Amino acid sequence: MHPRLPSRIAARVCRCGDVVQCWPEPGNLGRFCVPEHAYKLLVTLDLLILIAKLVQIGYSGSTLSRAASGPMGRIMPTTTELTATTVDYFESIYAQADGDPHRIPWSDPRPSPALVNWFNDVAPALIRCGARVAVVGCGLGDDAREVIRRGYEVTAFDCSPTAVRWANRLDPDHVDCYRQADLFNPPARWRRRFDLVVEVHNIESLTPDLRNRTVAALADLMTPRGRLLLICRGADDPVALHDGPPWPLTENELREATALAGLVPDGPVSAFSDDEDPSVQCIRAVFARA
Repeated sequence: MHPRLPSRIAARVCRCGDVVQCWPEPGNLGRFCVPEHAYKLLVTLDLLILIAKLVQIGYSGSTLSRAASGPMGRIMPTTTELTATTVDYFESIYAQADGDPHRIPWSDPRPSPALVNWFNDVAPALIRCGARVAVVGCGLGDDAREVIRRGYEVTAFDCSPTAVRWANRLDPDHVDCYRQADLFNPPARWRRRFDLVVEVHNIESLTPDLRNRTVAALADLMTPRGRLLLICRGADDPVALHDGPPWPLTENELREATALAGLVPDGPVSAFSDDEDPSVQCIRAVFARA
């Protein structure tokens, strides 16, 4: 076999008579041929690789990480690699940043403006001061610190241990508030414990097949009278798997996922454009148990 033969050959081959002509990777010159039997073998190997990756997303991709310390859904690098939704992927981003927040693609050294506005305008009449609040996928803790500052009892968690240690260094006065935990397998004592669950720009970082499971896990953290504040990137039309990440939600998709989890909107489901340049379509809504 030619030493420059691409590893993912099946996507780059054409058949011509008794040989298969394979175009090289972009930027290389020339082309080369492989025999018929080699072509069949390479196609089979390529299919096995694809199946292995699909299995990986079904198992390894089932853990939710903080996908945004700010507008992650807008600036997360686009890739079709299925491993980009696993806990190992997010942990590697934080670990490789080596303490430099500028190396985290979704880092934004401020709390979400949509979260701040909601706490200013809506929360005082809905969530009592001192209530238990879970901040899901806290990352470096920007949203969590804002909620702590307002006098709530906060549990902020992330699946990335590096992110949690980093958040502790940034907020040494509240180290007890930050925990390393998996949304899909949280401590048993967290079940139905929180008066408010805060989810900001995490859900669109996971593949659409995990969406319903993610919302169900969020709902399981809520007390019977609790609320879920959900802020995510929005879309006019559903997006395909190969279009993400991120995978923004339409309003209908959000309503369907929350309904399956036994939740109903508690107030309007608001579509808005964020304050970034260029701006990005977002959705903010509060949900309660039906």
